[in-house]
Amino acid sequence: MNYPVFIFRELALSLSQIRPEIGDYDSIFLHDDVFMIRTTNGQLAVDGETISKQYQDPKLLSKQDLENLAQSFRWLAKPEPALS
Repeated sequence: MNYPVFIFRELALSLSQIRPEIGDYDSIFLHDDVFMIRTTNGQLAVDGETISKQYQDPKLLSKQDLENLAQSFRWLAKPEPALS
């Protein structure tokens, strides 16, 4: 199913309130039936069921669901500074 971008933005916002280092929504891509939400600081792998709940009614996601998802956040590797 194609979901509107605001679903991913809202989810990223909710998760960044739990774990601020997640940062802001940047983009989304699908990898092996998993939605990869890229943020300004890293990415989150989110299963289709979670996205479906977020789309149908965000209240279907419990605080514990959101906390578990926030804990799955992965930092993106930051480039090493150039040596001068």
